[in-house]
Amino acid sequence: MSADPEDDVPPLTAEDFARARPARAVFSDEALSQFRPRRGRPSVEERKVQVSIRIEPKILAAFKATGTGWQTRINDVLRAAADELPKVARRS
Repeated sequence: MSADPEDDVPPLTAEDFARARPARAVFSDEALSQFRPRRGRPSVEERKVQVSIRIEPKILAAFKATGTGWQTRINDVLRAAADELPKVARRS
């Protein structure tokens, strides 16, 4: 036996392809659903809205320097600030 497992797999022949059937003819819809790729992001109750804002370069650089997820961290900071807005408004 060879050390490379692919050496043990015979190449497909024209006869193999002639005997091949579509997966739909072999598997149930339930079984096929397990193989279908889930595309896009998972659905959420409240979708985020895409906006364009201007941010100082130093602030943007600081968030980007934290690595992957920097946009989520900006959202977290803005959410915390938004939670404080009613308290600030009552002081006026």
